[in-house]
Amino acid sequence: MRVVRVAALCALLAAAAAQPDTEDLPPVDELVQQLVSGELTPKQVVLMTPNMPPGYLNDVKHSLPDELKQQIVELVHGMAAETEPEPEPEPQPEPEEQTGEDDEEEDYTDDSDLEEEEDGAAEQSADLQAAEEPAAAPGGEQPPQYPGPVLRASAVETTGGSAGLRADPIGDSGSGSSGGSSSVSEGGVVPGVGSSTPLDNTSAAKKLLEFSKIEKKACQARFNDAFNFYTKDPTGGPSKVTSEAGYMKVWREFAGNATQYDLSGIDRTDLMAVFMLLRHAGPAALSDSQLSELSTAITNLETKFATPRVCDFYDSSKCDLQLYRDIRVKLAASTDRDELKHYWLAWRGAVGRDAAPHYQKYVNLLNIAAKSKDPDSDGSALLLYPYRHGNVGSIVSLLEELWEEHISPVYEQLHSYARLRLRQRYGVDAVPEEGPIPAHLFGSLEADDWSALEPLLRPFDNASSVDFHRQCNSRNIAVGRLKREAGSCYSDLGLIEPSTTELAMSELDVADTNSGSVLFLPRVLDGCHTESRTSLAVYPTNTTLSDYVELIELFATMQRFRERYYSLAADNIGFPYKDRIGYNDYGLELAIGGARALSAISPEGLKQKLSFQLPDTSEQAALNFRMAEALKLLPRLAASMAAVRWQSEVLSGSVPLDQYNNKWWELKREYQGVSPPESRGTEQFDALADGTLTLPNYHIRRLIGGIVMFSVHKHHCTMYGDSAKPLSECAIFDDTKLGESIKSVLVSGNSKPFKDQLLAVTGERDLSAAALVERMQPLTEWVMAYNEEHGGEGGGVSENTEMIAIIVGVVIAIIVIGLIIFFVVARRKQKYQDYKGAPTREGQAAQHA
Repeated sequence: MRVVRVAALCALLAAAAAQPDTEDLPPVDELVQQLVSGELTPKQVVLMTPNMPPGYLNDVKHSLPDELKQQIVELVHGMAAETEPEPEPEPQPEPEEQTGEDDEEEDYTDDSDLEEEEDGAAEQSADLQAAEEPAAAPGGEQPPQYPGPVLRASAVETTGGSAGLRADPIGDSGSGSSGGSSSVSEGGVVPGVGSSTPLDNTSAAKKLLEFSKIEKKACQARFNDAFNFYTKDPTGGPSKVTSEAGYMKVWREFAGNATQYDLSGIDRTDLMAVFMLLRHAGPAALSDSQLSELSTAITNLETKFATPRVCDFYDSSKCDLQLYRDIRVKLAASTDRDELKHYWLAWRGAVGRDAAPHYQKYVNLLNIAAKSKDPDSDGSALLLYPYRHGNVGSIVSLLEELWEEHISPVYEQLHSYARLRLRQRYGVDAVPEEGPIPAHLFGSLEADDWSALEPLLRPFDNASSVDFHRQCNSRNIAVGRLKREAGSCYSDLGLIEPSTTELAMSELDVADTNSGSVLFLPRVLDGCHTESRTSLAVYPTNTTLSDYVELIELFATMQRFRERYYSLAADNIGFPYKDRIGYNDYGLELAIGGARALSAISPEGLKQKLSFQLPDTSEQAALNFRMAEALKLLPRLAASMAAVRWQSEVLSGSVPLDQYNNKWWELKREYQGVSPPESRGTEQFDALADGTLTLPNYHIRRLIGGIVMFSVHKHHCTMYGDSAKPLSECAIFDDTKLGESIKSVLVSGNSKPFKDQLLAVTGERDLSAAALVERMQPLTEWVMAYNEEHGGEGGGVSENTEMIAIIVGVVIAIIVIGLIIFFVVARRKQKYQDYKGAPTREGQAAQHA
């Protein structure tokens, strides 16, 4: 059963092994323990620094008591002073004409001069983002601005650099290097021998402020074009491509300049972390033309996802149905299997047509960026970098292990239970007795949310249940009320003022669905240093439990942006790029959002926030509530696990273009236990159907958030909840101490190692699914008993079924071939016997005479 999984796991481990080593250093927490116990001295640790990866020593310092931390800082400074060669006496220069060409490294001594030069540099950088005005055609007419939905990449014309920025940024030709003063580690550029310009805390903060002012204007241009494209004008793709590519070029310059600094004098971990992120260029290491191609590929995929319209099942003349306004709602509401199949196939047919080559271009460019730093690397390193930076190791292998050992057994029981009930609804001809279940029957686009099946799968019809949509309708609760209550899950903890909650609620804009806008998943767009638009979520929502949970999770992401913005602004070091676009998110804010959602959708939370009447407190009602949670939260873990595996394998280059779709369904069967309602060809590209492919780390973050949220909720309830109540009834509101605890994690962001942040939110340093299994245990036991009683197979994902089908097919083929051979041989034997028994011509003549 596990052959396929083991082989895939070996491939993932091999891919992880291809990443740059860290010279066999122990984990940070182990080294800290050795220092504290006296097993190692500070001097021994400092002597190990030449073999340390970026940020390793600072992570160690951060975890040490102040006395040991100070000893290490002094030793590092002492070593730097001992190894610095004495300057040779400078000869008297000959009088010569001043050219002004060597002023790049000028030290600023006057703050006003610095500010003027920064503003000038920022204006130059802003010019990088503006799209060139189209040249007027003869007669003064302008050429067409947007000929169609598919864009062609062209080199982004950018000019100028900025004061203090290198003129030859790394990666400008795709090589990833601009000289011999840098080397490669952890997927990014780090200073090699000869790095100069020492920085301390003060000068480092000042330098980050310089970067931030330049980046701010570039980011605002990028944000404006992206926001316009996503919410108003899908023909704005060319402007989005230009500003996106120009923005990444500014980032590439930052990455190049960050390698020039000696960071040994910095003892603030948050400052050090920002510089480590600045050095990791990621996709920005590409050349100008490649950056344009990358942004074009992403924009074309987004357009492919957002612009299709499909026809109504009952009225073929009505062909203007959109995904979020129409199809998503119909999939959740319908119980007609033919209607479900129609929308499932029609959407994928419209979205996937001719889309795979755009994704192949995206993959190829990410691989070029990765290999420009390390020839043995691949595009998956760009996605996994946050966790390597956070000293996690192979996050994919860790998630795979958690899935196999802890989560999959729970999911498989739920899957078997769903099969039994779906067979009752749709018939034995529609749902097979074993193996994968047709994906269109689950009521969601990717079978990653089974909330629509809650009335069918509810364990006890005569006990209280969530029935969220019906209760909202009966109380006239609209989307606006759900937004307010989602925001209050944070303002009640003192994280944001109620007035700010109203502002944040207004930022959850629902674009006009008749405008043809590119409505692109629940997502947060950063507003670049502006207090009124620190973040903006674009998501058309409905009054369902699923949407309420996602609104609460969105507010957690928005809150992370706010806390990081205000924290860094208070320190006067700006708001660095990598906090914006998610390349370096751990995903723990999703775990915090999920934990807040668990409080909000508990019986007490629904009663307090939405005035739901839930009088039944029996065990049966508790199982109904737990089923509603499981149907929302467990299937998306399975879907994300399949997507992470698919993305890792495709980015490694092991999957050719014509096998993209086959690999996608192979992994969907393996992890989710679902199959397409009919055979899918290699020309299809079903991986684009949910629109997540170009969102960095989306599925890894969703996996971490979805697993850790249960540990976060348990930790919060243990520390701040009512100890007299069982964990299943815990709902925490109006606790400012909990708010302070959450704020400390959101402010730190990725400036602390992943395990330190995990310790802060869960009380444990290791990623664990124990709290998830514990919370689902009563439901799992009930489902197992039901499956045994009603003949459920207790598994349901597809490996055994596929293997059995293959074996049976081979056996049948052998039997058929054997019968054919037997028939042919028998016929020949009969002919031979007939020939031997037939009279000769002479005999025939004699007989005739």
